[in-house]
Amino acid sequence: MNKILGLLIVASLLTIPIQGSDYLLLSETGTSAKSIAIGNVLGFDESANAIFENPATLDRLKSTNVAFFSTSIINELNIACFSVGMKSSSGTFGLGYLQGSVNNIYQTGNNDNVFYTDGSFNYLDQTLKAAYAFSWQPGLSVGAVLSSYQKSIGSTSAKGIGTEIGAYTKLGAMDVSLVVRNPIGGKINYTNDQSETLPLQLIGSGKFSLNEGEVYGQYKYQVGKKGMMSFGYSTEIPGVSCLRGSVGYKEYAVLDAVSAGMVMGMTLEFEGLQLNYAFESGNYVENGAKHYISFSTDLNFGKWSRLEILSLK
Repeated sequence: MNKILGLLIVASLLTIPIQGSDYLLLSETGTSAKSIAIGNVLGFDESANAIFENPATLDRLKSTNVAFFSTSIINELNIACFSVGMKSSSGTFGLGYLQGSVNNIYQTGNNDNVFYTDGSFNYLDQTLKAAYAFSWQPGLSVGAVLSSYQKSIGSTSAKGIGTEIGAYTKLGAMDVSLVVRNPIGGKINYTNDQSETLPLQLIGSGKFSLNEGEVYGQYKYQVGKKGMMSFGYSTEIPGVSCLRGSVGYKEYAVLDAVSAGMVMGMTLEFEGLQLNYAFESGNYVENGAKHYISFSTDLNFGKWSRLEILSLK
């Protein structure tokens, strides 16, 4: 059953669309090990990866930041993303690139109900993002993203433009992240005269401190779909000030259904060095679980910068 769900996710990405259906954003698979560890709650990863979560969070960067993430689904769909955030006196600028690919997919033919292989084709899904964020007023950051989507499935290709806007603020004891994806609509147009609609999504997330820990919550709504919730908790390990543990619950879409899974994680911080580990138990993974590792550190080459490397094994 686990493998079947994994195949459904990959198949939904590879399928040439039905006219008017919603485009499946590649970023739905996750772009940050740190966020996945708290239930994939978005908006609180203060690295360049914020361009894939909430562009307003880029304003919280202290310096130039670079982030990288990679994963695979059932050892078929390879996903990688790279992002950079650049702090300046007039705001923070960001660039991000996300790619998903599958090579050598068998193409089949049918001769009198006898199926045979007839060559192969490749799948490539690419997203390029440009973002800008700034402090609108004390305690309130806003940001916007312009996204370019390109996809090729064999000889069929597609492209389109999307937008996102975000805000990050503090309401009393709670940090609040708000994101609207594709507020002005948009379409992905295919060379076979088909098209898909970029989904309108609203994502609201919150974080507040509880004793020595932090509680996270999120509600994600896509027009025409069921709403999905995520929760997470992160706390300092008693007696080990440089070590934090986390646990999360997340809901995610598999075609038109909503599934759910649990995640757990650990974070080690020491002298500007941060190492994140997450363990996910989910129905869409071939072996029932995945291990995520993230690494970040502050570097000083005349100016402070931060390098964050995220990977999944």
